[in-house]
Amino acid sequence: MAVTQSLRSGAWRVVELLTTPVVPADYLDVVAPLRNAGVLRARIEAQDQDMPTVLATLRESQQEAQAQEASAQELNALVALAEVPKPRKQDLARLAAVYQGTTEGHDTKMYRRAGELLRRG
Repeated sequence: MAVTQSLRSGAWRVVELLTTPVVPADYLDVVAPLRNAGVLRARIEAQDQDMPTVLATLRESQQEAQAQEASAQELNALVALAEVPKPRKQDLARLAAVYQGTTEGHDTKMYRRAGELLRRG
């Protein structure tokens, strides 16, 4: 009974997605509900080689995540900021603070990447 209900619920969700006017972000929310839209937008902007806009978008995303106390998303934005050719010391310091203050998710790819970037300095 539970399996039938689960299948019915999943099928209904697919039908809703296909018949409701949506934007691409709605589809991304289904696939990756915890994604950081600001980081994604910055990566897209990077394709245009517009680094000032990329950095501004990443910083905005980091600040928004910090204000919402969303440490995983803040870590994601800070890792992206640390990966730029010449990261700011303030960004690396904040990355270190968030990294050290993280109490769970130490086995995630993003957490391991943050550790690598901090060791690289």
